[in-house]
Amino acid sequence: MLSFEASVNSNVVKKLKALIVDDDTITRMILKALLMKFGVETHEAKNGQEAILAHHSGACFDLILMDLYMPVMNGHQTTKELRDMHVCSLIVGMTSQEKEEEKKSFMDAGLDYYY
Repeated sequence: MLSFEASVNSNVVKKLKALIVDDDTITRMILKALLMKFGVETHEAKNGQEAILAHHSGACFDLILMDLYMPVMNGHQTTKELRDMHVCSLIVGMTSQEKEEEKKSFMDAGLDYYY
């Protein structure tokens, strides 16, 4: 059996892919830097519509970090549409919104986690 270090060095460990969906450039930059420190391949979308288009183009992600409030298509709509498309990526909702009904609605759209 390979050690963890050997498996990483021999590419036995699958490289994770993440999609960051947020209209805020600074937030995307911070999340990208953090994920890249852990070796995660990152991709970005400025709104939900771009995230949907990425999936229609055949892109697949292990993790999707989803902002709630974005122009064009918000996180709630995007998450619901992705789930309707049978996208089974882990979707984590992110927002500064504290309203319980907003959180519940976002979770009901198909989130796996909410922060």
